[in-house]
Parts: sequence; C-alpha cells; structure tokens
Amino acid sequence: MNLSVAVASGDAPRLRWLLNALEEQTAENDAFEVIVAHSGDSAVVELCRTHPLREAVTLRWVASAPGTAAQQDAAWRDARSGLVAFLSSDVRPPDDWVVRCLATAEGRSTAVIQGAVVTDPEEWREKLAPRWYAPVVAPPDFDARLDNSLWPVTALRELAATELGDEPAAGEMLRAADSTPGLIAASELVVYSRPVAIGFRQALSSSLRTGREFGRGRRPSTAAETALAGLRLPARLILAVAGMIGRGAIRARREP
Repeated sequence: MNLSVAVASGDAPRLRWLLNALEEQTAENDAFEVIVAHSGDSAVVELCRTHPLREAVTLRWVASAPGTAAQQDAAWRDARSGLVAFLSSDVRPPDDWVVRCLATAEGRSTAVIQGAVVTDPEEWREKLAPRWYAPVVAPPDFDARLDNSLWPVTALRELAATELGDEPAAGEMLRAADSTPGLIAASELVVYSRPVAIGFRQALSSSLRTGREFGRGRRPSTAAETALAGLRLPARLILAVAGMIGRGAIRARREP
C-alpha cells in the first residue's frame, strides 16, 4: 500500500459522491486505502459500511471530535502507509488521481505537495443558479484547505510535535511545511470541487427585497439601478428552477 487517503467526512450525501469517485480509480486496489473520519454521524458510518468501495479497497472509518481539522487529524493518525493525501467530501478526484498522486510524489519522500482544486466541469447545472460558490486552490496557496495535498507521515508527526500541537489549522500546516521540509506546488495534480448553488427560496426572497441587489449589501443609488434590480427577478427565478432540475439529475448520478 502506497497511499492513505484521509477524508474529512462532512455529511453523508456529499461523502457518497467522493466514495463513488474513489471507487472509480484506475490504480490497483492495493495501491491505496481510504480512512474516513466522522464525528458520530450514524449515516456516515452506515454509508462506509455498505458502500461498494469497501469491497475494492481497504476502507476504514474512525471517530473524531467535531470539525474538519479534528477529522483530518484522526484520519491521518490511522494511516498505514507512508504518504497521506487529504480530501474532504465536497471534492471529486478524477479517475486517475491516485496514479497521479503516486507519480507526483515519486522521488520526493520528504516533500509536502500541494495540488490544485478547480470547479468540477461536470457540475455545470449548479452554475445555472443565480449565485454559486466553489472552493478553488491554485498552488502555492497558504490560505487554502488541505484538500489535494500530499504529506509524508513523518512530516505530519514532526508537525504534531511542534508548538502547533494537535489539530492545527490548514494555513498553519502549509506555512510550516513551506519552511521544513518544503512545499512543492503541483498544478498538474487536480481534484474538482463541487459548486454550491443558492436555492430557489433564497433567490426568490433575495430578489424580492426592495432596492437591494441579490447577494450584495449595496442599495441602488439611482432610479435606473432600482429598475434594473427589479428586472433581474424573472431571470433569477428561471435560473433557480433550472438549477433545481439540474441538481436532481446530479444527485441521481452520484448514487452508487
């Protein structure tokens, strides 16, 4: 086993999306393991227990304190390989991701490697909503999450022994890694982030707020801006409905 994938579970529906993608990896099944850390969510435990990924690779789940940092800390400490890759449940690795991780880390046994996070090209329906958000990372980025970063277990142990202690914030870990042993930016190592769309109700209520632009805290300063804000309502409603339809199709696709 060459790679341990440490997963901060989030909620079960999003976790299913990630486990589906890990099941589709082209790497040999014995090349990696998956450790899912949860904070007492029975739905997450049941998903891990019944997901088909468990039949293909080693899949374990461990309990942790609440919070992403705590879950990441619990997951990597249960790793049984010398290299840990961090993921959270709102990202999706392409099917050659494990292969690319191992190729990128080859010959860099002491380095911390930060890959890129980009908006998922298959999630275009989510972008039909009036507003949407997706986390992105263009390495090197010291304010990013740990998603798609590769860490030697020795580096994680050394970091845990410093004044940062247990469960440091992602930014603290990345800045410490940049000092020792060194942070390598690997833009070619990519995972996809799931856009989070603002729903129909939010679009409607925000659009109906008199004299206020959607998603912003600025009032129109002229009569022309006020009229333009009113004209946005039909377009937003159409986009919101389209986004709802698209999300239904996406949820169906994520089922194993």
